[in-house]
Amino acid sequence: MESTLVKNEEYILIAPKNHSLANKEEVYLKDLKDEYFIAYDDKSDNVIQSYSGLIGYTPKVYAQPSEGSVLAALVVAGARISIILNTHMINTNKISAIKIKDNI
Repeated sequence: MESTLVKNEEYILIAPKNHSLANKEEVYLKDLKDEYFIAYDDKSDNVIQSYSGLIGYTPKVYAQPSEGSVLAALVVAGARISIILNTHMINTNKISAIKIKDNI
């Protein structure tokens, strides 16, 4: 059986507009070690283990909402940062979308 990669999803960092990272165009994951994350909880796996596998270290998790709209609202409100799949639906008037330099 053969498999073919159809699409490679790109992850980005989202941060509130008043965050110290908000004006950066790109970041490395290692530069986020001291940050607190809002981690999406899809109920299918341990959130902290999933994030650890994604970013290579155990993150400091501030909140684990199970709805994307709640995650976005927490980021907009200035609660913390999050790593999400890149989508054209991100409202960059309220949230800064920052490219992640690492391949994840």
